[in-house]
Amino acid sequence: MVCGCEIKLDRWCFCNAINPDVGEGLICGDFTKMIEEIAKMHINRGVRGLVITLPCQSMSLAGGQHLDDPLTWLFLFALELCKAIYRLSPEHLQWVFWENCPYFISDKQDPIITNRLDGKIILQTITKVMNSLDMDVNAKVLDASFYGTAQMCRRGIILCRKLKRWEFPKPDEKPLTCGEVIGDRNKFEMLDSSHRRSSTNEFHRIGYVSPVQEAFIRKIKSGMSAFQ
Repeated sequence: MVCGCEIKLDRWCFCNAINPDVGEGLICGDFTKMIEEIAKMHINRGVRGLVITLPCQSMSLAGGQHLDDPLTWLFLFALELCKAIYRLSPEHLQWVFWENCPYFISDKQDPIITNRLDGKIILQTITKVMNSLDMDVNAKVLDASFYGTAQMCRRGIILCRKLKRWEFPKPDEKPLTCGEVIGDRNKFEMLDSSHRRSSTNEFHRIGYVSPVQEAFIRKIKSGMSAFQ
C-alpha cells in the first residue's frame, strides 16, 4: 500500500507498522471530508487502482443489521472519491476492488436503502457510476474456504476494470478445512503453561498466561467469544 486513509489512530498506527514505506501517503482522518486531498495524493503517488473495504457492521446479518446507520452510506463517498480521481486524471483509475458483506451486493434490499437510491439497490448505484467512469462491473458472493483459506467466510466482491471484464478466479472443487491445514500437528493444550517450553510442543508460542486469565478463558463455553 502506498496511499490510504484510516479514521482511527490505532488502526492508522497499525497500517504504518505493516507498511513502513507508506509515509505521508497514509492519512489519518475521516475520508468523507478529505476526498479531494486523498484523490490528489492517490495521483501524486502513481496509484492506478483502489481497494475499498468499508465497514460492514450496519449491513451484516451477524451484526444485527441496522441499515439506518450512517455507515451504510459510506459507499456513496467512495464513489465520490472514484469520480474525483477520474476527473483529475482518468489514467489513475484503472481498477477498483470492493469488499463487503454479501448483503452489500444483494438484489433484494430494504426500502431504507432503495428509497434513498431512487428505487435502486446498492450494486445498481455503484454500477451506474462506475460505468460512467469507463469501467466494467463484475459482482459475486465468494466463500473464502474455496479460495485457499480455512474459514467459511462469505463476502460480497465487486471487481471494476477499465474497458475490460475482470474475471473472478476459479474456485477450488471443495472447501479447505482446518484439519487439512493443521491436522498433522501434534495435539497440545494451549493453556497448560507447564508445556510451553516442551520440545514436543511445536507451536505453543504464548510466553505467559496468568492464572486469572487462564481461569477466565476456561469458563468461556465452546462457540462463544470472550466478549460474550
